[in-house]
Amino acid sequence: MDLNHIKEFVLLANINNFQEAADSLYISQSTLSRHIQSLEKELQNKLFERTTRTVRLSEFGKFFLPYAQEMVCIEQDFYNEFYQIHKQVYEVIRVSTIPAMAPYHFTDVLARFQKEHPNYLLEITEITALDSLYEDLLRNVIDFALIHEPEAMDQRLQKMPFVHDWLAAAVPESHPLAKRNGFSPSIAYSGHKEDVLLSLVQNSFGIGILSRITAEYTRHEQICLLDIVPKIPTSLSLVYRKDMRKTTGKTEFLKCCQEVSDFYFPKAR
Repeated sequence: MDLNHIKEFVLLANINNFQEAADSLYISQSTLSRHIQSLEKELQNKLFERTTRTVRLSEFGKFFLPYAQEMVCIEQDFYNEFYQIHKQVYEVIRVSTIPAMAPYHFTDVLARFQKEHPNYLLEITEITALDSLYEDLLRNVIDFALIHEPEAMDQRLQKMPFVHDWLAAAVPESHPLAKRNGFSPSIAYSGHKEDVLLSLVQNSFGIGILSRITAEYTRHEQICLLDIVPKIPTSLSLVYRKDMRKTTGKTEFLKCCQEVSDFYFPKAR
């Protein structure tokens, strides 16, 4: 069997759309269809049930998928070992994180891991969109993601709680806080840059709502932080695939995350 065709099958099984899968692979839809048909002919079974609008795994496709994923992972492990021999890099660990890493001491995780394991290479990217992030995790484009815990998460993903936090209100020191509840705020700015938000608050642009940890870390002068009652929790977790192959590098990275979390945020778990 052609391993490239197997990788294309795994991708299509995750996306369930020929055109989107073909675009991700930078090939035409007809080429992808031809490769899948070739794989089906070799396996003597249909891998997908196709209609004019949708595509979904057949019963045999569901049976074959975990084996196909295993083959893809074995190839990745081989290249990790190959790099170990030729470049003295044991493994590449790919991590996507929220922009605000420092307040949560995730930069400590990265620095500590790299210092203790110099032969493992970390590739760090900043999260831009959650939809593509989950797809990247499921397609093994990245290994881990540090994100604010979502309300609903794909059952194929696993989370390791990293820190529990609470939302706080940031107000100018001179702000005359209303003593009534139940008002509907008018949202003028929404973003991920806490320093921008706090700068706006400092200049009396309005009230800011953000996590207490990041607010305290980037606190500006002449700003007061007020607890919100009742408390509104927010959590940060390390997310990865449940069926991720626990290589030495990934296991050590998880261990490092747990130890830093236990040190700075002992109640996270």
